[in-house]
Amino acid sequence: MLVGLWFSVDSLVSWRATLSIWREVSLLGLAFAFLLFFCSHLLRALRIQIYVFKTKTELGGEQASFLAVAKFSAMHQFSNNLLPMRLGELAFPLLARRYFGGSWQERFSQLFWLRVLDAVFVGAVLILLAGMLIVERLDFNALAVLLLLLAALLSVLWCFGLRFGSKLLDRWGWFKVSYIKHLYSTIRHYAPENIGVLARLMLCTLLAWVCKLSALAIVVQLLSQLSITSALFATLAAEISSLLPVHGVAGAGSFEAAFVGGSILTQAWDVQLVAIAVNVHLFVFFSTLIITMALLPFNIRRSSMEAVDV
Repeated sequence: MLVGLWFSVDSLVSWRATLSIWREVSLLGLAFAFLLFFCSHLLRALRIQIYVFKTKTELGGEQASFLAVAKFSAMHQFSNNLLPMRLGELAFPLLARRYFGGSWQERFSQLFWLRVLDAVFVGAVLILLAGMLIVERLDFNALAVLLLLLAALLSVLWCFGLRFGSKLLDRWGWFKVSYIKHLYSTIRHYAPENIGVLARLMLCTLLAWVCKLSALAIVVQLLSQLSITSALFATLAAEISSLLPVHGVAGAGSFEAAFVGGSILTQAWDVQLVAIAVNVHLFVFFSTLIITMALLPFNIRRSSMEAVDV
């Protein structure tokens, strides 16, 4: 896919023309976009600290420093951006066990629930944007209110599902297969049930995605004349492609294809969309690289602490 992307860009718009767009970009606007992107990384790190590395702080125990968790999160995100077929997700349990301890079941289960939160919010934003596209109106105030109401509804459904999920699966006969019952029990055991923790996780997830999508939408508008609606659809489609298990090295090709596909939902096809997609992807990759390199000097000392159930 990487080779295909290289030749596609070279034949459609040329690499020289693609990269020359950066000469006209406002440095102040680019810095603001990077700041939002960095904030999204910090919010993801905070989410991990709240849920994965939550320790007995209330009882006087020690807690992993935020810088340590931020470095861990950045290395995980960079691995995801670099490796194909979602192999970067393996960095989460590997690094977590190396530096903070815990079992494989615990770390994989925690990663599963974090990805569920991501999928829920991305899906919700996609549905809301699609609905507003249908009525031909993008109202950001209405979008903000709907997202908050949706977060409250999801919190209730989450708690309901954790409380009655096993009974429903048992009634439907799924637990007749011992493997499914064991897998469900393991994942269920590490689910964030505490309503306070769940509320903070959902808030961090919401803000992280808002910061990231806003950053990418700003970059799109710095690079082109696309409307904010087209920019949001394009960036959201590209991010959804990065969550899927099928993509190449560094997401090359799949990110650009999804970006172009999302943008043509609201406007006509233009060959310049390919150049914009490539440049947005470069912004994501190098921003993540810069953040990771900046956090690498901070040491993560392996702690004897154990994450507690929430």
